[in-house]
Amino acid sequence: MTENAFVPIEPILPGEYLRDEIGERNWSLMDAASHSALLTPQQLTYLIAGKMRVTRAVAYAIAEMFGQEDAEVWRRLQDSYDLACAQRTAKANAT
Repeated sequence: MTENAFVPIEPILPGEYLRDEIGERNWSLMDAASHSALLTPQQLTYLIAGKMRVTRAVAYAIAEMFGQEDAEVWRRLQDSYDLACAQRTAKANAT
């Protein structure tokens, strides 16, 4: 690898953003789940750990939990993560 070669940063899990948003509100996972009719503390744990994907239904539930009108923000975070992982895999397979 040359000295000036581009080294991509690690893709950021949507769950990291979720964890940060929950933390900004000083909520526990129980507190966060109490603001959502659709997400349990266990599901939030899975999302934060990257063991559960942000589907359309999950994006809606997260937006509802935070009082946000645009659930697509959460879907786009998952899509961006997926794309970054795919690009990284493709580059690794090309070498």
